[in-house]
Amino acid sequence: MTNRELDDALNRYSRALRELEEAIPNVRQRSTDEVVLQILERSVLKVLLVRNEIDLEIKGLPAPSEEHLVTLTLCDKRLKQQSQVIARCNSLKDWQTSFKPPPDAWWWFPESSKHQWDRRDWLWSFLTLIILAAAFSLIANVAPRFLSGNPSIQGAFAVISQSFIALLTAGSLLTNAGQKAIERALEQSNIPTHFRAEVKFSLAILLLLGLVGFHSALPWFATAANGAGLVDQLAGRFTSAQAKYEYAIRMSPDYFEAHYNLGSLYEDLQNFDDAQKEYQIAVQGKQRNDDSSKLTFLKASNNLARLLILKKDYIRAVPLLGKALNFPGVGEDFSEPKNFCADTSPNKFTNCTKKVKYDLLKNLGWARLGQERFAEAEPILGAATLLDKEQAPAHCLLAQVYKAQGDKEGAFKKWRNCRDAIKPDSEGSMSPDEDNWLGIAQQEIEKGGKK
Repeated sequence: MTNRELDDALNRYSRALRELEEAIPNVRQRSTDEVVLQILERSVLKVLLVRNEIDLEIKGLPAPSEEHLVTLTLCDKRLKQQSQVIARCNSLKDWQTSFKPPPDAWWWFPESSKHQWDRRDWLWSFLTLIILAAAFSLIANVAPRFLSGNPSIQGAFAVISQSFIALLTAGSLLTNAGQKAIERALEQSNIPTHFRAEVKFSLAILLLLGLVGFHSALPWFATAANGAGLVDQLAGRFTSAQAKYEYAIRMSPDYFEAHYNLGSLYEDLQNFDDAQKEYQIAVQGKQRNDDSSKLTFLKASNNLARLLILKKDYIRAVPLLGKALNFPGVGEDFSEPKNFCADTSPNKFTNCTKKVKYDLLKNLGWARLGQERFAEAEPILGAATLLDKEQAPAHCLLAQVYKAQGDKEGAFKKWRNCRDAIKPDSEGSMSPDEDNWLGIAQQEIEKGGKK
């Protein structure tokens, strides 16, 4: 092997490097063009083979000249600058298998010289998998809420779009085809190769943040559905109201206002067992520090206790009513409560604690009457009548207490108050309790004669 032959090989090495350097910009501009990729791979292979030839020629010379060594060093430096391009060649592994280069032929093994940021690629890849797993768990949590029951078009679209984006992201990061596609996209964006694992991790983070944001918006969906359900219930559209309350509960299972409203709807439908279950959930829920949540607790406690009284389960009803009467803003001294109100519909249908307090006192007196603890029932029901003289139930119950105590005059007076306070609504109907008490009151008044 002569110096002239080595000189010729170095010139070919330099030209091959120039061809490779000129081919790289074309690849960045047309990364999806298979022809361009094949030209790049041929350029890479040409450089590697010429470098192989130079290595053999140098080993055959007794002492290469200083000029040759300087030229070789400069060319090798240019080759090392393209190590990342060489490492991404799809045929590199096949070339290594075919030519079987020795371990010291470093140009065949560009992966061995990694950028310092590439050393932690395994960590970023691992974290990316964790983030994707968290993203899919969120989708698995959200999807049944939208797709169960009677799924809406909007809900189905929301779940499908989220799942599609998640699958697209996961496919891009985990499958071979997806990785090649995203690598080409990153290359077109001129993102350095040593930052690409971090970029993929960032994409997974963005996906997760988007899903977390959507998940955090579920209470908003629940609030909107609950409000719409209340409007339907007040308008007598019970089937539609039930569907909306159930939708609100699926969106936010701990949305106790929706549980209370669903229980109230079940009562309207005479489904007392399911009403009791919903009231129980509303009572046992964690109370938020806002007026709506407080009012929901009070009304749910009252309605649940009333259903228990109808079943003659006074032992469970009394503690519920006592706890509600001791609730801040209601008080146990039967004084006028703090008047905190909550709008429960777009029509601003308002319930305040004064009415709730009346109902709590009335039902507690009713429970004591059922337990035949008349001495305790009398002052409780008397306080209720003072709080609202126009409401009939407390008068009717107090009349029964006086009758049980043998106070005929007091009973007769209260039966008259009971009868006079019962007024049918605009449609001529009244509650089952009032209808029953009106019949009893009329019978008792007839027995007692005119006062």
